[in-house]
Amino acid sequence: MFADAERRLGHDRCMGLVVDEIIDVVEDSMTIQLGADRPGILGRAVIAGKATDVIDTSHWLVQAFADWFESSARSSDAGRPRLLIVEDSAFFRQLLEPSLTVAGYDVTAVPSAAAALALADGGVKFDAIVSDIEMPDMDGLEFVARIRQDGPWANLPVIALTGLAKQPEVEAGRAAGFTDYVRKFEREPLLASLRQCLAARADSRLFA
Repeated sequence: MFADAERRLGHDRCMGLVVDEIIDVVEDSMTIQLGADRPGILGRAVIAGKATDVIDTSHWLVQAFADWFESSARSSDAGRPRLLIVEDSAFFRQLLEPSLTVAGYDVTAVPSAAAALALADGGVKFDAIVSDIEMPDMDGLEFVARIRQDGPWANLPVIALTGLAKQPEVEAGRAAGFTDYVRKFEREPLLASLRQCLAARADSRLFA
């Protein structure tokens, strides 16, 4: 069996395959002698005298990131949307920041609403904000209400990323000023929400 990891040059994008056991590491020429009809397997080859299944890495790369082979031009574009993550959990910040970076965003992550407001006071510009709801000192509802009052972030899309997505919480969040609600750990819905929110913002600027 093989373990394979790859970093796209210039993209900071990583993907790995986890295996139960690495039997051996060898350098050898390879000729696939028998094709395979299993997804993710190119076929079988004799390597170091042993019949070995050869993994189709391209299959597994797109399982991890559907846009793996499509994001080159977008990621190299100097006009990447600037995204602010406001999340008190270091675990979620470390989960979100690389995930959104490889999706084409210029990401800044801060551990509190107070740290985010300091950036606003300093004139730092963003295209959208993703914020937790339950945070110490100042929760997400108070944070979004504060930035909606005035200032450079008053009209930014702000997406709530939370485990509390029942109807009463969603209604309270929208009343406070959140643009959308997405559950934690749901990467694709978050990316879809960001695309929709940024497209709506671009349209509003176009017809303003």
